[in-house]
Amino acid sequence: MKTVTRLYYTLIQKNESYILSYLAIRRLIGVLGMSLPVVVVTGGLFQQTDIMKSISAYYHTAMRDYFVGLVCAIAVFLVCYKGYLLLDNIVAGCAGLFALCVAFFPVQGTLSKNVRVGIFCLPAGDSEVVHVVCAALFFLTLACISLFLFTKDDGSPTSHKIKRNLIYRLSGIMIITSVLFIALFILFFPDVLIAGCPPVLFFEAFALMAFGISWLVKGETLFQDDASDIGK
Repeated sequence: MKTVTRLYYTLIQKNESYILSYLAIRRLIGVLGMSLPVVVVTGGLFQQTDIMKSISAYYHTAMRDYFVGLVCAIAVFLVCYKGYLLLDNIVAGCAGLFALCVAFFPVQGTLSKNVRVGIFCLPAGDSEVVHVVCAALFFLTLACISLFLFTKDDGSPTSHKIKRNLIYRLSGIMIITSVLFIALFILFFPDVLIAGCPPVLFFEAFALMAFGISWLVKGETLFQDDASDIGK
């Protein structure tokens, strides 16, 4: 890890503005992910909209533009993300494409299955199938990024890297757990509420918060390596 750390600080000294922009993208992805449930739910309440069953259901409310805009923004930044390895770029790009599908293929909501929805004008029932599959793949891809890509090191991690890896792993586990609970409640307990909140909405928000925290940490908002870590 000594060599990697020295190289890291050499890069900062040579092109500090580039590194800051690189880290800013990671932070922005995290902030956008965490803001999505807050914006659509809070905005819906201000619009006197009842709390919806899921974040995606806000597509059929006055918060549609905010929902689509935020999801598309997350998708664009994920597609444009550049990691250390080609694999990082490919996996993040896949997550971005899944997010675009989430935005472009809305859920059925209260509409008839044959009503045409979304920019591709698919029947609502078919659109929801695409949406649900892509949403699940989106979350699972994010979990893989946190669990397997963000945790990579050269075998000699710094003390801060160890702490960051713990957060990445916890975030990945939280995302996967949320997806499993979402599937459980959809299949077996569709009418159950958690503290007055629809369970799908609750666990979607939980997964997005975990996703956001993981990317904020990756953007070195917390537990950033510093010069004192060199040689440790």
